[in-house]
Amino acid sequence: MNKNIEIEENLQKLENLEYSQSNENAHSKVLAYFLRNNSDFLKDILEKAGINDCENVNIDNLEINPEIDGRKDVEIKSNDFILIIENKYKDREQEYKNEVQKQLEKYENDINRKYPLLKKGFIYLRPFQYKLDENRKNWKSLTYKDILNILNSLKTSNEHIDRYKKIIERIYEPQEVCKNVLKDILNINNTNSIEIDNERGDINGYSIRIPLGGDYKSFLEIEHPSPFDKSQYVTINLTVKKSEKTFKDIELLECLKKLKCEFMCDDCYKWTKETICHNTDFSKQIIKEKLQRTKIIDELKKKHIF
Repeated sequence: MNKNIEIEENLQKLENLEYSQSNENAHSKVLAYFLRNNSDFLKDILEKAGINDCENVNIDNLEINPEIDGRKDVEIKSNDFILIIENKYKDREQEYKNEVQKQLEKYENDINRKYPLLKKGFIYLRPFQYKLDENRKNWKSLTYKDILNILNSLKTSNEHIDRYKKIIERIYEPQEVCKNVLKDILNINNTNSIEIDNERGDINGYSIRIPLGGDYKSFLEIEHPSPFDKSQYVTINLTVKKSEKTFKDIELLECLKKLKCEFMCDDCYKWTKETICHNTDFSKQIIKEKLQRTKIIDELKKKHIF
């Protein structure tokens, strides 16, 4: 297939997806196309991943194939080096995560057995940072945001790169919308104080966390469910850590008990499940209107926290 036709087809597939859909195969083929046609892109990926065994990459001597053997998402091979990129866009249940760890182990063992004399690199690509099993220390974690930053830093650009950057930006759009709304409502000047927390490394649910600052060890949290479960609601939480709470946190804790939505876990008190908006109604305006009327925000303002 003509390479221009191939990249066009795969970009169109990704552009036509809804947020709750994914196509790992198309992402892998687009990445392979850029890797084949831009040596700086490959070098920057290796540098970002901390893979130092291939400092002098010559793109002319590389074989770059997506979906190799029907399993590995991208394989990059030269006479003395091989790199595997495993692309996991969506998360599943914990049982599936365990299968992924086994899959990565199998890939690594297969490569070590097949190419014992080659230098090797392994990259695990996710939308968000992901902590791999300690036994997978040879695998380096990269995110789509890392890919976006690398594309933005390239000296050369073209229509295909610009279109793919917009596709990646869509992944993070809901979080950015919510961050901006919170900044506006709560008069937060430093956006860096608003943290996006995603331990799973995927788009299946995340939270936007705001440390309350000063003596408060509490944090406010806007929790998004998986976009793949349209029956779920975006909720607002307030958490006070048991082990770190100060006098002001205790005062806040007493004040919030009257909300009657207390949830206690091992290390914190949490007020949760105050609905902001339905997953299918997500928009900046709806989030803002709902947030302004939440009991938790009202109580925090009464305590002059914001």
